[in-house]
Amino acid sequence: AARGLSKSFIISIFAVARCILYPNTKVIIASGQKSQSKLIITEKIEKELMQYPNIAREIKQIRTSANDAKVVFHNGSTIEAVTSSDGSRGYRGNILIAEEFRMIDFNILNTVLKPFLNVYRQPPYLKKPEYSHLTEENIELYISSAWYTSHWMWNAMQSARDNMLKGKD
Repeated sequence: AARGLSKSFIISIFAVARCILYPNTKVIIASGQKSQSKLIITEKIEKELMQYPNIAREIKQIRTSANDAKVVFHNGSTIEAVTSSDGSRGYRGNILIAEEFRMIDFNILNTVLKPFLNVYRQPPYLKKPEYSHLTEENIELYISSAWYTSHWMWNAMQSARDNMLKGKD
């Protein structure tokens, strides 16, 4: 891919834009290894996107220690990197990004990662009676390189394609 136009770069732009535009958004980036998900924070956000003053102004802190990779925004939003293992239980978020999800165990995805999404962002306007009918859905994003048809992701992608062609969410 051309410099800056990798899958990871596009995901980092999405995550940062979402965090800026939707205060108190909690983005969790998970991958087979924490180092892979941490790269989005260290290489894409910290080294590339922070060069743009309008983005840098929105970010309060970036932590990238051995055990912690997190972007904290002034508006309460966060982007956090985790590993896809039993040890990651307990995280909570509104958006789950599964980076190189072909490397994520199917059981871990369903029992550890998807339960992260059991909290919903509660913007103040939703407390007003005229907006009580609105809800905000949590989001799951799956990114990966191509892989073998014997892998579980093959069926998942076929199912997603079929649902899209049928007009379903």
